[in-house]
Amino acid sequence: VNGITKESGELKTYLVEANNKVYSSKNGKLAITKYKKIEDNGKYSLLDIDIKTGKKHQIRYQLNEINHPIVGDKKYGKNDCKRMLLHAYKLQFKLNGKVYDFEINCPDQFKKFLH
Repeated sequence: VNGITKESGELKTYLVEANNKVYSSKNGKLAITKYKKIEDNGKYSLLDIDIKTGKKHQIRYQLNEINHPIVGDKKYGKNDCKRMLLHAYKLQFKLNGKVYDFEINCPDQFKKFLH
């Protein structure tokens, strides 16, 4: 994201979808996102994001709402990169009673923005 000053935080927003975009509305569904800063260079920050709900465009909308949009997010932020720098590095789900865990390293392109 574009540089964030807080080391960690929790974002709570009531979101509603209209015209293929998400908006905040008291009539929306609660979206909860926790974040923790992993690395920062003063201009950009790498965050560990934990979504507690799972609403459409939740991360993108909430980070833009606090003036720290995701780098390259054309819809909710700025087109300052060839691609949106949003990446799931860890995924866990349960299927038929069995838990599946997947993990992958952060893409090199993300690190280039920090170094």
